[in-house]
Amino acid sequence: MLPGAIALDNQGRLLVAENGTLQQVLIYKIQDQPVQVGTFGHTGGIYGGVPGEVQDLKFYGLTGVGADAQGNLYINNNGFNNSGTDLRKFSPSGKQLWRLLGLSLVENADADPKTDGREVFTKYEQFLIDSSKPKGQQLIYKAYTLNGFKYPQDSRLHISPDTTFVRRINDERFLFLLDPYSNALEIYRFNPSKDGNIAIPAGMFVGKNIRGKSAISGTWPPEQPETGKWIWRDRNGDGAFDKEEYDRSEDSSSVTGWWVDSKGDVWTTLGDRRGIRHYPLQGLDTNGNPIYTYNSIQQEKTPLIFTDLRRIKYFPESDTMYLSGFTAKNPPFAEDPQAPGSEIACFDNWSKDNRILRWRIVVPKDTIRKREMITASTH
Repeated sequence: MLPGAIALDNQGRLLVAENGTLQQVLIYKIQDQPVQVGTFGHTGGIYGGVPGEVQDLKFYGLTGVGADAQGNLYINNNGFNNSGTDLRKFSPSGKQLWRLLGLSLVENADADPKTDGREVFTKYEQFLIDSSKPKGQQLIYKAYTLNGFKYPQDSRLHISPDTTFVRRINDERFLFLLDPYSNALEIYRFNPSKDGNIAIPAGMFVGKNIRGKSAISGTWPPEQPETGKWIWRDRNGDGAFDKEEYDRSEDSSSVTGWWVDSKGDVWTTLGDRRGIRHYPLQGLDTNGNPIYTYNSIQQEKTPLIFTDLRRIKYFPESDTMYLSGFTAKNPPFAEDPQAPGSEIACFDNWSKDNRILRWRIVVPKDTIRKREMITASTH
């Protein structure tokens, strides 16, 4: 048992929020020797039944339990790695009376392209959007996609991504996550028949090379190369990092921007005039993981108008490329390695010989230190 909180109810019973594999409130009589007399909540919590499916009595990451004089119960979930607060009140009969959500403070969401914006994902959660309902009722919390008991090496337990890309490859859904400093791109697959709504670790890019040191400090992930950048792919399908699953590179360039296009290809900008790296998707392996390799990289030069590339978005359907960065005409006005740059440019026919610069615009100077570049869906 792993107690996350304790309390006494109006009958003098001890309530223990069990934050181990049970994910339940355990109820004890304690007049003499403590004796367990009941439980509250679904056995296994969010992972019981359909894993990840949100229901009133399925708890996850129990950090608080309480009771009032009327016998109502108050239970708080905080997910894992501080996913955010999910506070619920229950009547003495076990009916949920209300719920307050205060999920992750820093968060970005993306819609599944197959659902026309009706299903939206963040790094931990899946939501349904029903625009026909009144304001304040349009968002439905459908699933919590992290299972640290089954996949303890899931990167979401160890680092904190905040940017989400949802893509369809061969009609299968994939989740790509990026951290705030563009150090790593994480990849997740789904297998509803075995894992319900859980996002399964499938791959990872690390975009920095710290000379003479491992790319990520500490003991996670296990078996990472001692030096250099790397691409990890879960070749045996167990969601764990194994030594033979890394592809390694000693490229010393630093990534300033990432993009996953609609085909599943990965693009990066390298800053200064070091160019663009394009990682074409090499298909899916037998476990359904996307395949990317350093041997298949396509390297492209920085367009002449830029002195320092920062962001990238490519749309293969129209062969349109959007880039942002600093230019000779509009150089950096302050030292900020995460800034998107001073200009945004749009190129047509990007993959063809007759590439055309359609337009370029200047990004207004400000002191807010905006980091993002966003394009409308119609591009």
